[in-house]
Amino acid sequence: MSIDEPILIPITTIQPTFTNVIKEVYDGLIPSENIWVSQYHGTESTHARIRVSLDEEDRQKVVFEPNNAESKKLALGSSQSSYTVNNTTLLIPTQTYTHAEPPSRITALAVSDDRSQFAIGLLDGSGYLYPITPQSTSTPEKYLHPHTPTTQPQSLVDPSIPGNRKAHKSTINALTFFPSSRVLLSAGADFAIRVFPAEPPSPTPNPNTPNTTTTNTTTTAAHPARTLTAHTRPITSIAINPHDRGRTVLSASLDGSVRVWNVASGTEVTEKRVRHGGSGVVDMVLSNTETEKGKVYTAIQDGSFEVYTVDLVGEAGSRRVFKSTRSSAGPMSAIAVAVGEGVMAVGYASGLVSLYTIEGELETALEKPVVTFRRNTAAIEALSFLGGVEGAEVKLGIATADGLPWIAGITLGKEEEKEVEVRAYAELTGGEIDAVRDIVALGSPAEVWTVCDDGVVRRYVIP
Repeated sequence: MSIDEPILIPITTIQPTFTNVIKEVYDGLIPSENIWVSQYHGTESTHARIRVSLDEEDRQKVVFEPNNAESKKLALGSSQSSYTVNNTTLLIPTQTYTHAEPPSRITALAVSDDRSQFAIGLLDGSGYLYPITPQSTSTPEKYLHPHTPTTQPQSLVDPSIPGNRKAHKSTINALTFFPSSRVLLSAGADFAIRVFPAEPPSPTPNPNTPNTTTTNTTTTAAHPARTLTAHTRPITSIAINPHDRGRTVLSASLDGSVRVWNVASGTEVTEKRVRHGGSGVVDMVLSNTETEKGKVYTAIQDGSFEVYTVDLVGEAGSRRVFKSTRSSAGPMSAIAVAVGEGVMAVGYASGLVSLYTIEGELETALEKPVVTFRRNTAAIEALSFLGGVEGAEVKLGIATADGLPWIAGITLGKEEEKEVEVRAYAELTGGEIDAVRDIVALGSPAEVWTVCDDGVVRRYVIP
């Protein structure tokens, strides 16, 4: 399947407040109410209205009844872990964290390795830490709905110090935690990379309100511990070398360069610079496995991608091992790599996603994608592969500018005669139509986190 003939994947949407309606019916607050469900597949669409009510005999059971003939085409069902429409899973955020302070448009997200906290970056350059409230271990609810922990964000810098109001002077484009989970790396449109201490405020149970927490206040850092500058255009992506405990970091920028930094000295290691210029780099992945130390994958603004090796341990520099041709799909916008599954995905501003294999000889494997797919023409904002999910499918989290994030399930044809199959494994529900700017997938247990222009961080658990 070529880029010119992508697989078209259907979109399933549902009323954002449908879990509230189900809960109100289940709790007996209202006798019944209609919710809407829609499905789009290219130019075809189906729109259903489904009546939610309690079963006449079993008053602990909610039933979903189609209101008309068209509604019968979309069957809504439920389980303890998710909802379904026909064969598509609708994942509900188990937790939502709302950043109430304006402006609330979130542009970057990072979740610490120990899952004790997450960090968000905002359009205006502000950055905040939030403690992660542990998931409830009580008996699962019969009908899922999101919980909103009561937590207090901690600014990355002390805003009371004159001239120190924000973490960056302009939009924060990328965030990532160091392996310790107590130090944060950030990059912005102000051409700067910064290192912040990130001791989290600790959440404690709130005895007055069930299922919520309050947050103990901790001291905010007065200034970043390091500021790294050399880029001449906005920085789009950053990565930390996990094999030296974060002493070396990489950054990619719209100035076309990919630079290597010594964090301790705060200087660039110029002899190891991966890319020196040209068309801007919109996204980057540093492979972090034992077998692929120092492999750098870059998505280029002109619609191509490049792969480099860089010696992050010894004295050698870097070299390019593959450069693709420019794609007819237009500018690239995102890249993700799953070394364990042997695949790489690239996303385009035109809404296309292409999947490549990275096993064997790269010159041959990366010559053309094994599959290309799309749902519509909304730009791909971010990509993230899921780990820790059982089954033969490769799971890819996709954040989109139309506010409809989803998880693609991709079955690779191991035999030559077997085609690659792509389906909508799950829709990530809960948002309106605000663009989803970042998505982070975690493994064992598998979770997906998203951030959005509505100022809400959503946490999904993968069944």
